[in-house]
Amino acid sequence: MFQGMKRRWINSKLYAMENDRLKYVESTMILVKDMVAFPVVRAILPEAIERTDYLLSHSSIVSPMLIGNNDVELIRLSVPANNDLVQLSIFPFFSKDALLSSDMEYCRERIGFAVYAPQNHMIILNTETFETPRFMASTMLHEAGHAIVAEKEGRNNNFAKRTEKERLQEELRMWHFDCKLAFLLGGAYYQKEIGKAVTSVLSARRAGILFHVQTLGPRIGWPLDLCYGSTLSPYAIKNREFLWAIFCELIASDMGLGSDAHSYQIKLVEATYKDWWEKDMDYALSRKK
Repeated sequence: MFQGMKRRWINSKLYAMENDRLKYVESTMILVKDMVAFPVVRAILPEAIERTDYLLSHSSIVSPMLIGNNDVELIRLSVPANNDLVQLSIFPFFSKDALLSSDMEYCRERIGFAVYAPQNHMIILNTETFETPRFMASTMLHEAGHAIVAEKEGRNNNFAKRTEKERLQEELRMWHFDCKLAFLLGGAYYQKEIGKAVTSVLSARRAGILFHVQTLGPRIGWPLDLCYGSTLSPYAIKNREFLWAIFCELIASDMGLGSDAHSYQIKLVEATYKDWWEKDMDYALSRKK
């Protein structure tokens, strides 16, 4: 009896949050459409149109709810524009959700800004990153890319183990998309700044210095403010410093390493994500037992 009362009380709190979840995703989608409406983005990066169209036609917003035995079930708050297509769930995650179960606590620890979960064909958005709405819109486009690849490969809504090479190749594709989108959104001033940084990277590489951007001191990622708007969050600023370094390395290696550029970039992805992916795989396998 007590458990039932507690469940109803928690669910009442979750019901009260549903409107906030809807508003968060809907406002983010408005910004996604605004970004892709830029003529230069549509002309040079048509993949952004594909990802936006996928989000608009396939996605439904979901929210957690406690059911019998206090298990967590995700319920729909909206329906896809086309019910005949594979449904992509979008879960706006609030920190309070972590209290619902061990799976939700794990999600809070691992989500970062956003993550795509192929076993559920779901994008989980962290609503409390203190990043700008425009940054989160670009992040949604990044994760939509993973969702599209998963559906094309038949990995959506199932647990499919892939080779490390396949995961690295896919993530590198997403990095290149992010880099191109930032280049287009940032405009001439951003393009001038990244041009200077890339020149510096190439000069350092000729002197045998790798990862030169990361040695330049604090707040190196400020040019990304031109793409996404400014943020005061230390966590967000640190992430932008990482992104800026990656974008500079991608462009510099494409320009300076010739046929070796791809293998160098794959090593960058591997160094960034290897431990993260291994922990995720271990956890997923433990949940299957």
